[in-house]
Amino acid sequence: MIQEALRAFFQSEPGECRTGHRYVLTEQDGTYSISSDAAVEYTGNRIIIECTEENEVRIVLQQAGRPLVHVQRIEMERVVPIRDDGEEALQFVLARMSSRMIQVQLKPFFAVEMGLFWEFCDDCDE
Repeated sequence: MIQEALRAFFQSEPGECRTGHRYVLTEQDGTYSISSDAAVEYTGNRIIIECTEENEVRIVLQQAGRPLVHVQRIEMERVVPIRDDGEEALQFVLARMSSRMIQVQLKPFFAVEMGLFWEFCDDCDE
């Protein structure tokens, strides 16, 4: 389920890793590119997203090859893609606490944050 959502969002096939599938996102000049090889040395910012068949996700935000944020294999319930006015992000909703999410922001810059997950209804009054 998580892997299909990532394939649809990135419109790209993931690379293989020992635990499942992997996307390696590198940031350059306000845009990002997708690869599958985390072994390549990179001096800028990059995010590595790995997911298993059991919907466990591992997220690493690196700057100049050093990990800034490392989320170790947490089971996710679903992925909510966000594409708004120059912003792109993925919200990974935690399986055991569906009111919490880990957001991976891709545009306008790379960031990883944890926070509350709010679900909005299209039919509800604002």
